[in-house]
Amino acid sequence: MSGWTESAQQKTQQIHLPSQCCKLLGHIKYSVGIGEHIKLWQDPWHHMGVLIHSFPRGPQATGIPLHADLAMVIQNGDWNWPEILDIEHGEITHAFPPVTVMDELTWDSSTGQFTNKEAAYLFQPPDLR
Repeated sequence: MSGWTESAQQKTQQIHLPSQCCKLLGHIKYSVGIGEHIKLWQDPWHHMGVLIHSFPRGPQATGIPLHADLAMVIQNGDWNWPEILDIEHGEITHAFPPVTVMDELTWDSSTGQFTNKEAAYLFQPPDLR
């Protein structure tokens, strides 16, 4: 994830996460809503993962900036991508869910809530789990 929001009125702040935090990112589920708190190219909201990894020329091919929020391609509750002319980037726009709710990030657990205990478990050596 590229940033955290303290409140709806404050701007998203960029945070550089240590490499160990990547283990945690794999346990965050993205539920797309209006797209204001999800980075289009840099967050793993898409079923293909982080789009910039799969489509390094994506921002250039679509004209959508690298740091754009997902909201840039959502208009009035519908997906509104620019016309994508090449086949490679056309794959981005397949199988999108309907957009009807606010964005939501939840922890990949039975409750959907993050706990320090679960996070610590991820950092334990496999033989201690």
